[in-house]
Amino acid sequence: MKVNKSVVAGISLLLFVVTGPLLYAQSGVKVLTYYDDKTDLVKEEFTVRDTISNIYEGPYTSYFSNGRVEKQGDFRNSVQHGHWKFYYENGNLRMDGDYRDGQVVGVWRYYYEKKQTLSAQGILFNNQKQEAWEEYYESGQAKNEGKYLDGKKVGIWNYYYEDGTLKAQAFYEAGRGIYEEYYTSGKVKARGLNVDGMSDSTWQFFFESGELQSEGGYANGVRNGKWQFFYDNGQVMAEGDYQDGQANGKWNYYYEDGTLNSEGALQSGKREGFWKIYDRSGTYKAEGVFQDGEGEYREYYESGKLRAIGNIKDDRNEGQWQYYYETGELEGECFFVDGRGEYIGYYPDSTIKTRGQIEDGKWIGEWQLFAEDGTLEAYYRPVYPDEIPLFSVAAATPPPTPTRRGDYDKPDYGFRPSRFNYFKPASNEFVGITVASNPLMLVLGYVPLSLELFYEERLGYELEAGYKQERPFIFSTNQYPRTVGGYLSVRQKFYHQDRWWGMPYFGHEIRSTFLSFSDSANSDPQSGWRLEYYVLGGSRFTTLTEIRGFTVDVFGGLGIGFEQIPGDFQQERWYPQGLSLNPWLGINLGWMFSARAKNQRPNTSF
Repeated sequence: MKVNKSVVAGISLLLFVVTGPLLYAQSGVKVLTYYDDKTDLVKEEFTVRDTISNIYEGPYTSYFSNGRVEKQGDFRNSVQHGHWKFYYENGNLRMDGDYRDGQVVGVWRYYYEKKQTLSAQGILFNNQKQEAWEEYYESGQAKNEGKYLDGKKVGIWNYYYEDGTLKAQAFYEAGRGIYEEYYTSGKVKARGLNVDGMSDSTWQFFFESGELQSEGGYANGVRNGKWQFFYDNGQVMAEGDYQDGQANGKWNYYYEDGTLNSEGALQSGKREGFWKIYDRSGTYKAEGVFQDGEGEYREYYESGKLRAIGNIKDDRNEGQWQYYYETGELEGECFFVDGRGEYIGYYPDSTIKTRGQIEDGKWIGEWQLFAEDGTLEAYYRPVYPDEIPLFSVAAATPPPTPTRRGDYDKPDYGFRPSRFNYFKPASNEFVGITVASNPLMLVLGYVPLSLELFYEERLGYELEAGYKQERPFIFSTNQYPRTVGGYLSVRQKFYHQDRWWGMPYFGHEIRSTFLSFSDSANSDPQSGWRLEYYVLGGSRFTTLTEIRGFTVDVFGGLGIGFEQIPGDFQQERWYPQGLSLNPWLGINLGWMFSARAKNQRPNTSF
């Protein structure tokens, strides 16, 4: 049969149009990606459905930069599907489980990196933990077990020590439950609320003997609010506040008999400012001045004579320390680096008596003991059974009993808030309200009354209002216009440490005054106003006893004001129009009382 060439050509063209693109859009294309353009180090290896849509379809493998497999599985329509495995960088299996259309489903298992034993296993559905879950120690012993519902713990959960004994137990409802932890003996160790795996609200911790060890609050898994720590005899050992997991504000520390050991404050867990230490009889013993956990420490004899002086940094001795006899002669000296240094002790005539190492307040290693004529008499090693310093002689001839204690006293904690923490509340600070008036302003026509919210040695917010009738007492109303009105002012004060000359402060004030003018009592009044801003400085004196007392506030300042005065009165020299620069002096007499029930004014004297 004879075929028309033009028909053949047409069919060929049609086939090319239909099938031509498929020649370039290959199916099941394998793709490799690399860590960079300069190496052939493969990062990913996968397959796409075609080179146009680039839809992931089929096996997928990614690699660490060391060439080991990172994860391995399959894609369907660009989402994970089927069984997947994830690996540690050393090549060991990290976890494995199934995906369905991009969602984790079924049993998933997790493994320790080295031993490859199970660390946890349980059911996942829609990317949330469901049903029974178990966690394990690396030895294979059960660590905890319980159930989940939509990602939150429910029902009874048991927690175990590695030897298999019960460590803790909790009963959860929607992730919230009371958690109770035990010693290996079975005695209660801790008790409190657990929310989504984090401690919350009030928690209690106990000695194994059953006595309360500590008590305080948690928020989002960290300590917050008031905390108390106890000796096993029931006496308070320490008390203070935490903020976001760190000790902040005033803290008190006590001896076992309940007498005060030290007092001060902490800021972000570090000492700051002044703090004081007492002996068991209540006698003042030592003091320190700190900034960000670093500062000078001074210790005294009962007579008040200096006993030791040096620097402390992050609770460890740092730099040059000197120790004195009560008669004033140098008893010893030591240069510390991170709490460790070589101590040299002296007789009162300055000849060397002892030489050795001190670390964190204890004598360590071998020490030398010298006679007063300078000859070496013996070596000895200090030992500390039960933290009580004793001396074990290392030489054949026993040395004289050392007069200096092996473990010298230094404070545990203490200090006040930083000088510039005006807006940071201090623990146990006195908060008061002052009602006051300025009698000097009466002669100038002011009848003021003020209320101040007062945070001791920190902040004050004062609101003042009053009736104003200018110059009614010292000027003739026939010569000057009759002026009445009222004003309202707001002051913010920044207080500093209380001294013998008062509690100094600086601050600022905004004052708004509304006035009514008239030539006489029978004329129609006209209105005006005045707006002023002042920068102030002053000092507050108080005679507080317990939670109330008399107070005097002396202050002065300079301000800028703007006045809008009716036209008929603009020429009066007492009412200039526009901007003005105004001095301001005053003295407020008032009565202060506590803004909190059972609040006590802290002792601000040293």
